[in-house]
Amino acid sequence: MAGAAIISAVLSSLAIYLLIVNVGLAEKLAIHLLVWVLFGFLLLSILWLDQRFRQAISPAPAPVEPASSPLPPRQRFLVRQGQKLLSVETKEIAWIHAEGKLCYCKTWDNHRYFIEYSLEELNEMLDDTQFFRINRAYIVQFKAIKNINPYFNSKLILQLHPATEDNDVIISKEKAADFKRWLGK
Repeated sequence: MAGAAIISAVLSSLAIYLLIVNVGLAEKLAIHLLVWVLFGFLLLSILWLDQRFRQAISPAPAPVEPASSPLPPRQRFLVRQGQKLLSVETKEIAWIHAEGKLCYCKTWDNHRYFIEYSLEELNEMLDDTQFFRINRAYIVQFKAIKNINPYFNSKLILQLHPATEDNDVIISKEKAADFKRWLGK
């Protein structure tokens, strides 16, 4: 729109200059230039108004979110053991337990390590074919499941290896169906 305004101003100036010069041919040319400038200005104004009208009636485009490709599952975690930091591979983790805001994992060799992530974050990081969040406090690897027993009201009770402090871990009625599907994969 700004470029068209500049061109219109230049042509208008040329037309006015030609009118000032007292030449017959120049007067005719100046009138033609003024008509074309006015016609061009009107056409650009109509196009601009049409564009504004279309923007006003069309719905605003939905914000484009960057395509987030899921991150590959974690292969290992940096964990704490006293003052030391260790790298523990996920295949060494039997289950993960949350106690309040602290999470720790239990390895196959019965070591307990604190992990500096929440259970929600860990659930997103782990391979969902290997690990399943069975309730608000536990994520288990399928190899850690020693026994599955029915419990009242369609719940399930699990015994894990290595054993938990609670010995039995309960899966709610709502999670039981998903858990059975996951085990059957």
